[in-house]
Amino acid sequence: MRTKAKIRIRHYRGRGVHSPFAYGIVRNVRMDAKPLPDVSPLYSYLHETGMADKTASFIQRLFTYMECSECEIDGKILDGIVADTEGPGMTILTPAMDECISTEMQIAAHSDKRIVVLTEPRKTLRRNKMCCAIVSGHRGLSIDCCGTIVVFNTSGLNDQHIKL
Repeated sequence: MRTKAKIRIRHYRGRGVHSPFAYGIVRNVRMDAKPLPDVSPLYSYLHETGMADKTASFIQRLFTYMECSECEIDGKILDGIVADTEGPGMTILTPAMDECISTEMQIAAHSDKRIVVLTEPRKTLRRNKMCCAIVSGHRGLSIDCCGTIVVFNTSGLNDQHIKL
C-alpha cells in the first residue's frame, strides 16, 4: 500500500516529464500555487478580454519564468510589457484570430526565438485541426495544458509534445 502511494505521488509531481527544461516549466509555472505578486499589464489585458483566471495566470507565469522580452497578442504588441531581458518574445493567438489563423500560426510557430501560445485550441473543430497541424509540423518542444498549447522555438530542445 505504501509503495503504490509513493509511486503515485512521485509521478504526480513530475508528471512523467523527462526533459529538465519541460520539468522546470511544469514545476515552476504549471504547479505554482502562489498568487501573482502584482497585477501585471499582461494579466490585466488577458483578464479583460474574457480569458479565464487560470489561463491568464498560467500565461503570466510563463512570461515571467521564460524572461520574455515582449508580448504580442493577435498581431498587436502590448505597450508596457516590453522587458529589459534578451529572452524570447511571446506570441499569443486567441480564437479572435480564427479568420487569418492558418497563416498567422504558421509564421509565428516557425519563427526563431519565439514562444507561441495557442489559447482555447479546442474551441471549434477548425481551430482544433489547425492547432494539431501546428503541433505535428513543429520541430521542437510543445506543451498542452491549462486550455492552451505552448510551442517553444528555441534551439536545443527535444522534439516532443507533452500533454499535462
